[in-house]
Amino acid sequence: MKELKKDIKRASILREAEKLFERYGYRKVSIDEIVAAAGIAKGTFYLYFRSKDVLYHEIFISYHTEEISQAFDMITREGDLKKGIYVDMVGGLYYLQKRPILMEIMLGNPAYLSESVTTEMVHAYYKEIASKVFEGIEHKLAPGLTMDDFIHMYMFFYGSLGHGSPDDPARWRLAASTARVLVDGMFSHSRWKPRPVEDIIAEVDKLFEQEGAK
Repeated sequence: MKELKKDIKRASILREAEKLFERYGYRKVSIDEIVAAAGIAKGTFYLYFRSKDVLYHEIFISYHTEEISQAFDMITREGDLKKGIYVDMVGGLYYLQKRPILMEIMLGNPAYLSESVTTEMVHAYYKEIASKVFEGIEHKLAPGLTMDDFIHMYMFFYGSLGHGSPDDPARWRLAASTARVLVDGMFSHSRWKPRPVEDIIAEVDKLFEQEGAK
């Protein structure tokens, strides 16, 4: 019974902290505000968590574990790799909208990063997810593409479509068509060599210079 009470108290602290972090971000929330919301003394907080950062990191890890499970389920249920990834991208976007803290962390919003939850750590975690969920996928990708490219595709997709109303049908049509184009491109067997990004930027700059000279 005593251990059960401890578990309930701990879960209550996590739940109230999560609500505050979701609304204000990591940096603007203090331990005093967390203990006030949870209805506990400050000393009680430290019986469960060494610091605010440790608590925040635990919230992130719980999301991370849940997301891996969800991705496995969505992809394997489809029975086809491309279809599974497509479903995971669109479903994953909706999942992230239901987990605003994770969305902001993934997008690199400084207000939602902490001492231990950094952009580097997030990238490492998503690389871990990719290696677990998409084990053996690299040899199926389009020529010249790597697992890092695959992760960047996901980051681009969520970054470009992450903010917006989950109730907007037009937004989900855009998400669906974007996901399909990205997945088709990642698994295309046609070979082509893209121009260096620097060359493209230089060409556009040259157009602006010419326009300014008129």
